[in-house]
Amino acid sequence: MKKSIKGAISYISLVIGLFLLFIAFLYYLIITSDIPVSFTLAESKVAQGTILASTIAFLLSSLLNLNKKVRTILIGILSISFIINLSHLTTASRGAEYFTLEFVHLILPFVIQPVLIIFVNILVIINNRKRGKEYFRTQ
Repeated sequence: MKKSIKGAISYISLVIGLFLLFIAFLYYLIITSDIPVSFTLAESKVAQGTILASTIAFLLSSLLNLNKKVRTILIGILSISFIINLSHLTTASRGAEYFTLEFVHLILPFVIQPVLIIFVNILVIINNRKRGKEYFRTQ
């Protein structure tokens, strides 16, 4: 596959991943806007499916052809997202009446997704760095 086609697919899947993550976050806000929160596990699974599709799009984008600058920006944004979601999970778990299994199923993918994508991007950066050093040694 040509480099320009890989780049285009990479950026398109990045935009699709951001869009799906935004949709999942809006769905999360709609579900949790009721007080007291009364949602089912099925609604949590819809959000999980959307986050899974977003994760696949991010990983496809990362593995195809993102340059180091875009990958670093993505790692930074997802690190901030991870910290915010983790703090929300820990504060909600302190005696809140809506902290149920359904709530954990709803918020946990928002915590796990950034960690997975950050880990894959760091591995890709390390792999590219090693490949670059090997390439320059043989020249």
